[in-house]
Amino acid sequence: MQPEDYQALVIPGGRAPEYIRTDPDVARIVHYFFEHGLPVGTICHGPQVPAALGLLRWACCAGPAARAVPRRRSRR
Repeated sequence: MQPEDYQALVIPGGRAPEYIRTDPDVARIVHYFFEHGLPVGTICHGPQVPAALGLLRWACCAGPAARAVPRRRSRR
């Protein structure tokens, strides 16, 4: 995929972002859109991708909070 052929990027949610966020091609494409100031939309867990690449440092976004450690189940 050549990102210069597109005017915007949408990163969907679901489980995919946790797997694709380390892919070098995905990183190349996402970096291109951020570096050129093009629109990037993310849905649900989609912000994991630009966040993993350090691109959300100065961006404003909303979404589920990432957790470094999985939550423990309460014992009842």
